[in-house]
Amino acid sequence: MAHIGRNAPCPCGSGKKYKHCCGNREAQPTSLPVLQLFLRAQQAQGEGRVREAAGLYEAILAREPGHADATHYLGMVALQAGDLAKAQALVGKSLQLNPHDGFYWMNQGLLYQHQKDTDKAVEAYQKAVTLMADNPALWFNLGNGLMQLRRLDEAIQAFNRSVALYPGDWQVWMNMGTTHLLRHRDEQDSREALSCFEKMIKLAPGRGEGYNGKGLALFNLDRLPEALQEVKEAVRIDPKLANAWFNLARLHLESLDVDSALAAYQQAIHLSPDTTEFYAAIGDTLSMVGKFDKAQEFFAKANALNPADLGALAQLLSNKDTPMLLAQAEASINAASDETEGVVTLLFILGRIYDKKGQFDQAFAYYERGNRIRKKEGSIDHVVHTQFINQIMAVFSADRIAELKQWGDASDRPVLILGMPRSGTTLTEQIISSHSRVTGGGERPFWTDAWAKVEKGITHLNKEGMAQIAEAYLDDLATIRGAETSLRVTDKLPGNFLHIGLIHSVFPNARIIHCRRNPVDNCLSIYFQSFAGYHPYAYDLEDLAFYHQEYQRLMAHWREVIPQDRLFEFDYENLVADQEAVSRQLLAFVGLEWEDACLDFHKNERAVKTASVRQVREKIYSRSVERWRNYEPYILPLLKLLSVA
Repeated sequence: MAHIGRNAPCPCGSGKKYKHCCGNREAQPTSLPVLQLFLRAQQAQGEGRVREAAGLYEAILAREPGHADATHYLGMVALQAGDLAKAQALVGKSLQLNPHDGFYWMNQGLLYQHQKDTDKAVEAYQKAVTLMADNPALWFNLGNGLMQLRRLDEAIQAFNRSVALYPGDWQVWMNMGTTHLLRHRDEQDSREALSCFEKMIKLAPGRGEGYNGKGLALFNLDRLPEALQEVKEAVRIDPKLANAWFNLARLHLESLDVDSALAAYQQAIHLSPDTTEFYAAIGDTLSMVGKFDKAQEFFAKANALNPADLGALAQLLSNKDTPMLLAQAEASINAASDETEGVVTLLFILGRIYDKKGQFDQAFAYYERGNRIRKKEGSIDHVVHTQFINQIMAVFSADRIAELKQWGDASDRPVLILGMPRSGTTLTEQIISSHSRVTGGGERPFWTDAWAKVEKGITHLNKEGMAQIAEAYLDDLATIRGAETSLRVTDKLPGNFLHIGLIHSVFPNARIIHCRRNPVDNCLSIYFQSFAGYHPYAYDLEDLAFYHQEYQRLMAHWREVIPQDRLFEFDYENLVADQEAVSRQLLAFVGLEWEDACLDFHKNERAVKTASVRQVREKIYSRSVERWRNYEPYILPLLKLLSVA
């Protein structure tokens, strides 16, 4: 309620000054009309004199028990006092007395939010907007509730209604930008988020949250240097913004700058020492550089802060599977539903532990449940994927590649390492990047994004478009720490096998290394891995067999259209059997003299962000070869791949 000046005309219409009428605190409640009592109560409540307000509302109700407004706002006074049960009873009663008041429903939504019942809060807000659709704060509250429920399309619609009514509230722009980041359906969401945060910054230039959000949007748009600049500005403006420090650390990791990332994570923990996610992130980062014992300390802290967090428990168990932790994990899994957050990660960790123990039946049971849950996200459409492979082969025919190459960039710095996931790409990069003239770039989504822009008509396969792609890729490689002084820079996203034609057309001198592996071992290893992101082919054995066959079909096409001196293929099993011979072949292919450090790849301390983070810290081992035989009774759909391998 707006403040009423003591000398202002009384809003009751008496013609007197407020201090001599409803604002006269000397007058006894019993001597005042109900309207004057109500106005005095509203004034007291608005000024935070809640006990006085409560007494006035109660005086009204003593005279008029059915007074809806007094009942309702007495409930809101109870909410201010922290008595949720009394507040709910009174607000509920007011809605029975007058179910057509939009403010009642809006306050009912606020009350449900205090009770952490977001579903009911949203229902209340939705009823409120049917009664007063011109209230921007109401649409904002509805948008917040929908965002919490991850009903993101509806949330964005609500926020848009709010800013259409009043575009000057920076919080609405911030939350709408955040919702676009959460939805992240495509590049347009990132652009919308960027626009929202830019509007927020204009309205509230002193708020670090705007720069933080802008940085995340820029990162999603593959503009890493600008993203880093914005998030650095966020922590400069507000050094106490823990989430900005956390995001700054994540951006440093994109450049494989582990030291800066760890320093930023430590700042986040200093500011928010009870946030489980921050400790888990430091543990992950330390694991990337092989500091597993130190990582365990942070995983243990995350688990201690929130023992019910299955994700934190999984990370702790993945580093050290003690009997006590294993018992805790199994008890948690048995009690968890498929929808419990972190349950999938923990199932895959338990599968790995029992695989190492040689208890293959139990291991497969855990893996199967984990994949069954993930399959609920969706499965690969066989017809659509076959058409996609056909399209790639048609676009990048031998004649078309020859035509495109004339506009290609002459750089020979890029080394693309690709193949099916879990085929040895991380190990291969670790060997090559152990050379003094090589920087490992890790998994970079550049070519997936580049092809998407070609498909959407944003980028064209002509002289100008090819130059744009080449420049953008070299700029991306330049963001990797150490790349500026290296002769070669690796990019080891496995799925780039889909884009070999585009890669070779843009960079005819780039080296492309194809890692192959026994198809059944390869697919089983994928099935046993809980990948980040969405991999719709990976959660079902029939889908995996299909996907692998389409991969083989496409690779057969690339062999026909890509020169042999630019495409090197080798088998993981041969690398395991004779590490030095294959490693020498790899170094020779990329045009580098041999260095003995490439044999000691497990000592390479560069950050590794893939599922193979542990394996590349060990010497080469053969236990993954022919591993599928331990699971033969369960994997019949994969066995047909042996006949076409």
